[in-house]
Parts: sequence; structure tokens; C-alpha cells
Amino acid sequence: MNKYFLQFLYCLFIGNICQSQNVGIGTNNPLHAKFEVSKLVGNVAGLFGNGINSGVSLNAGFPEVGLNYYFNGSNKAIAPGYAAVIGLNPLNGNFYLGNFNGNQAVDSFSDINGYTDRVVLRQNGFVGIGIASPNAQLSVARGSGTDGTAAFFGTNHVSHFNYGNFEDTYIRPGKDNRFVFINDVLNGLTVIGRANVIGNVKLTVGDNTSLIYKGLNVTGSGGNLWPAIDAHGENGSPAITIDGPIRVNPANDRRSAYRLQTQRLNSSQDGYLADVYTPGPGSPDGTVIITLNNPLCNDDPDALIYYSFIGYYENNKNYLSYLRYDTFSGRWQIIYKYDVYAGFSSTDGRPQLNILIIKQ
Repeated sequence: MNKYFLQFLYCLFIGNICQSQNVGIGTNNPLHAKFEVSKLVGNVAGLFGNGINSGVSLNAGFPEVGLNYYFNGSNKAIAPGYAAVIGLNPLNGNFYLGNFNGNQAVDSFSDINGYTDRVVLRQNGFVGIGIASPNAQLSVARGSGTDGTAAFFGTNHVSHFNYGNFEDTYIRPGKDNRFVFINDVLNGLTVIGRANVIGNVKLTVGDNTSLIYKGLNVTGSGGNLWPAIDAHGENGSPAITIDGPIRVNPANDRRSAYRLQTQRLNSSQDGYLADVYTPGPGSPDGTVIITLNNPLCNDDPDALIYYSFIGYYENNKNYLSYLRYDTFSGRWQIIYKYDVYAGFSSTDGRPQLNILIIKQ
């Protein structure tokens, strides 16, 4: 028989066997794949690399794809240089990506130390960046880079989170003359600070849970045309409604406006009542002298002072009042003359004032 014909029959026979059979390494009965490897060297089922160039490994146990990495009793690198790992923890279902914290292998097939998980995807869907056990949908560890923990770059400006040694946060639009929108939903309420929302207020600023913080500090630096606060009321609404006293810093010749409640206890305090209510015949029935002790107007006979009384008190009525500067004491006084009706009680009838002092 022609030898070439025999060679053809042999090749055809062997080819049919190969096409119909699975191939196994380390197993005589490869049933699970066309190519099945069941023998390991350490945890390594396959390694592609020559120790000179960085390679790739397939590791069992903790199923991993090693990038210039493999596991055989310890973490090892295929070639000198950096290494990284993509793997799955079969004990908890976490998927992870990690590297060796800046360390490099110094030789082929040598140990490499300092492995750290960089990104972890937990089995429940929580993702951690720099956090091995995230407990939020996305947990991000404090960053040590020059741009902080997170940086979002726009065309001109960058928003930084946990930026610098003080870990400040800057939220900016990406371009000039654009906007930062906060809580633009129809029924959204916004709180800045550690405050409890009082009423249906769109923006609450300050701290009404402690006594040590100011609510709001606003600074204008553009002259008269650019005030610190520019408020506009629309559709009949007031631009600003203030519930409570107003005090304006008196430094640098600024105005000071404040509410004054008169008292009788200490003559050195602002609003001291120099006289008590003294009902008597005639009109007016009595007079009260209210002395102002305030550094804005003390010893200043040219001070500008505006005042108004708050409503009627008890059964008395303001008959006449005016300002008087007492040269001897260097203090301004409000002379309050009143009428008294039946049943008036002087112990409960202290008048309250709104005072505006302007430092010239």
C-alpha cells in the first residue's frame, strides 16, 4: 500500500480522536472543558512569562489573575518591577483589585511585599475605594494626593473634596459665570450648619443646637454698588423678615441696631430705669427716665439715636417721650411720660424699646 495513503489514514484517524476528545493536564478524565488543568504549582494553574518580561498568571484557591504576579507559598512577581492582582475572595464573595503599595520586585520569580486592596466590590454591591469593608454604596477613604480625596475637573475650575491639610471642601462650577445648584427640587429644604428646620423654610443657616456659633457671616467688598446682601421681595413678599433683635457690629463706624428692654437693677447697664413708675394726678401722671449706657453714644452729645416704644403696657399709655443728653454723666436719656389707668401695676409695667444708634 502506498505509504502516503497510510500517512493520510493515520492523520485522519488521529484528527478525529483529537476533535472528539477533551484535553487534560493533571487529569485523565477532563469532563468540564475542552482544556482542563487540575494540577497546581503552589496556587498557580497557569503562568505566561519568562522572568524577563512581565507576564500573567492564573491562580486557584482565591481565583486571581496576576499581572506580573503569582502565588506560590507567598506573593511573587514574574519579572522585576511592579505587580497587581484582580481576584475574588470565595469566602465572602468580594471582588478586589490591588497592588503592592509602590513596592517592586527586585528579581525574577522573587517575593514582593506590601499588598493592599485598592478597590473592593462587596458581594452586596457596596464599593470601597481605599476601604476594604465599605458600608455604603460608595465609600471613599481620605486621599493623600495634592488634589485631596476627590477632584472633579471642569473647563476652568475644579471642585475638591477633603482638600489640603485642613481637609476643606470646595464646590465650584466648571466655568466662570455659571451656577452651583443645591437642592433644586420642588419641596426640598436645605440646612447649612447644625440647625433644626423651623417651619417650611427653604434655607436654614446657622446652629440652633448650641450657643457658640454665629448663624451667618456675609462680607461685601465691592463698595456701595455691591452690598454683602442684596435681597428682593417678589409677588408682594417681603425681601427680609426678621424675628428677634438685630445687632450690627459697631466697629469701623458702622451702625448698631438693637432691642432694649429696660431694667431697674444696675445703674451701669444699658437701659437703666432712673425712676420707677409713680402714678399721680394731672397729665401726665408720671415720668420715667431711661438712661442709655452704650459706647456708641456715651460722651457724644451729637450722637444720632432713634427709638420707638413697643405697644401699650398694662394700663399705661405713652403720653410724651423725648431724648435728652445729660452733660454731667455723659449719657443719653429717654424721658418717658405716661398716663395711668385704673388697676395699673408698676412692678409689671416696664416699657420695651427699639433703639437705633448711629455712630457718626
